[in-house]
Amino acid sequence: MCFCTIFIALFIINRSRKGNSFLNNSGLIILAYDVIFSAYITLLLSITILGRTRGQRSGFSGMWTSISLLLQKNESILYDVISNIILFVPYGFLLGIMVRPRDSLILVISTTIVIEIVQLITNRGLFEIGDVLFNVLGGLVGICCYISIEKLVNKYAPGLHLYQ
Repeated sequence: MCFCTIFIALFIINRSRKGNSFLNNSGLIILAYDVIFSAYITLLLSITILGRTRGQRSGFSGMWTSISLLLQKNESILYDVISNIILFVPYGFLLGIMVRPRDSLILVISTTIVIEIVQLITNRGLFEIGDVLFNVLGGLVGICCYISIEKLVNKYAPGLHLYQ
């Protein structure tokens, strides 16, 4: 966790040195975005990897296990599916602000796969194809929300642009 905090602080300091003055509105918006994004990434890593104990649940689970239990109306699986989707909605939205939607989707897919691989390697969770699918679905919902808001902003306030 300490490593994450140091990495995030260095990321923000590096961005501030790239010509963005924090004394103007644009600099404050960038700082606010960086803080929100950093806090979200810390939360994401805490939930998916760092907050788990070794051996809690480990191994490999195919997608059909989650889907078959979901079809049987298993409440714990339904909770897992919904939480996996909700967990990645902010990630898709925040990435949509930084990069193009197609690139955001690629980053969501890559991040999800990396998280699942790290869970498998560190013995801190299952590598579940269903998790990848539902996390990507959540990221896609976030990207779609960003695109919708961007269109509304462009329609009703043409000169105003979301941070990018």
